[in-house]
Amino acid sequence: MSTSMRSEIDYIQTHFQDDPLAQARVARSHSAYSFLAWQGEKMTLTDLASDGASIIYGECGKSRVTLGEPLGNHADSSQIIREFISRCEVNNMLPVLANVGSRVAEVGESLGLVKVKIGEEAVLDLMDYMDRPRSRMRAKRKENELRKKGVRLELVYPPCNDVLFAQVQQISEEWLAKRRIGEMGFVLGKFDKSYLMKTNLIVAFDSTEKPVAFTNLLVNNSKEEAALDLFRRSNSSPYGMPDSMIFHALKVVSEMGVKRFNLGLAPLSNLKDSNSILSQVGVVLFNNGERLYPFKGVRTFKEKYSPEWVPKYILTKPGFSQIISLYDTALLVSGGWRQLLKL
Repeated sequence: MSTSMRSEIDYIQTHFQDDPLAQARVARSHSAYSFLAWQGEKMTLTDLASDGASIIYGECGKSRVTLGEPLGNHADSSQIIREFISRCEVNNMLPVLANVGSRVAEVGESLGLVKVKIGEEAVLDLMDYMDRPRSRMRAKRKENELRKKGVRLELVYPPCNDVLFAQVQQISEEWLAKRRIGEMGFVLGKFDKSYLMKTNLIVAFDSTEKPVAFTNLLVNNSKEEAALDLFRRSNSSPYGMPDSMIFHALKVVSEMGVKRFNLGLAPLSNLKDSNSILSQVGVVLFNNGERLYPFKGVRTFKEKYSPEWVPKYILTKPGFSQIISLYDTALLVSGGWRQLLKL
């Protein structure tokens, strides 16, 4: 570990697996997706004060890309963001604040970064959602549909036993082979044993008790938010499994006392109010790029849950540095340029 002193604050910069303070902040985080810190090789910049903050990030090319917003003391994230930018500059790296909300975007802009909207995140207030008669009716209908098909859903607490893990791994391999792509990562989970053994699983079993689909459920100790990460199914799984597993997850986390459920990002969604050239390109892709990615389909799928839509941004250095950082971020998320070309 390396330490430094700046403005009377001690920091460490190290691997996430070697940073117990950052790990504790992930456990207490209000963001379910911060749990992705456990997946892959991620680094941390951590303020050692008990009420301080941590930034989790990855590196690709010339860029250091954050995994969302700083964790910990959100009252003053400007200090650690300033430190992150400074250390990037000292090491000839480009700082990227990725998938952050409006408040952190304002901090980044005040420190010389420029923002681009990347889409909107769909978030449900669980108490409100579960109280809606229409929601209860849809959930009951999905339960009945699965029962008629002989399918049951089970919540599996970590760590998953080796026999079941081998079965869900086979499902994952079958799913990847059908789509003819490899694993992605960073802000998306991938099938990694050390990561999945730390998360809850929701597994669908058919009438012969054979697993046919699974998803992993992210819930931090704060119980502020839950989310689903991977969703993979075998060729023999029945139609409509994504909705059925989401409804089951909503029921499970509501019983746990979780406050919000994050349905994830709808990429390039609702960019029409932004005047930047990159945002206008995003609007064109959203409206005409279904062959590349189902942008409209993702938005429509999540819209039926009537969520609150929360704007999300990526912030970079201006000018040509922005193009470099956006390219590096795309490579980091996609798992490399070969994967990027397949998307």
